[in-house]
Amino acid sequence: MASVLVNGSPTAEFQFFRGLKQGDPLAPYLFILVMESLHLSFSRTVDVGIFKGIQIGKDFTLSHLFYSDDDVFIGEWSDENLSRILHVLHCFSLAYGLKISVKKSHLLRVGVSNDATVAVVTNLGCAIMKAPFKYLGVMVGGNMSRIDAWDETLSNLRSRLSKWKSKTLSIGGRLTLLKSVLGSSPIYAMSLYKVPKSVLSSMEAIRRNFFHVFPQKP
Repeated sequence: MASVLVNGSPTAEFQFFRGLKQGDPLAPYLFILVMESLHLSFSRTVDVGIFKGIQIGKDFTLSHLFYSDDDVFIGEWSDENLSRILHVLHCFSLAYGLKISVKKSHLLRVGVSNDATVAVVTNLGCAIMKAPFKYLGVMVGGNMSRIDAWDETLSNLRSRLSKWKSKTLSIGGRLTLLKSVLGSSPIYAMSLYKVPKSVLSSMEAIRRNFFHVFPQKP
């Protein structure tokens, strides 16, 4: 039971139920704590050899990546590995009451025939993911040395630094918006991939055209 202080006086007591309402400041923190338990559970399955990840070097095995509510499981292609992933997720769902949506999940194959992938996807009830794909705002599996791979980044810069915005802002406003856009849109991708020179020239042209002060005609 709990009550709420209103102007220093407690209200009538009410009963707590499971879960938090959307927007509660405690919700993200509690969600991270619960997902940490999933990370520990899956790490133990890898340590005891129940699930086989991808061996990178001699001392490192990559099996899963967690970012908020986006989970990526990486491992050898086998029926046993796939069934064990579902088993771990099912146990996690029973323990914490969080339902795993398999329909929203995707399966990505590397070096596996399309027929085998279709058979597994049909059995699991998930969808097929093809490379390249976007994960956390960055393209994965594509050739980022190609100029056309940066078309979306350039398009976002042009839309956020359009000419009509430059005409309605002062020089200080343009500079503030320019720093904000250039510091958030392309920097994340540029920290992971080497940008072609022509793409850098296009970004510089967009920046120059936006910041340029157009003379007023009499």
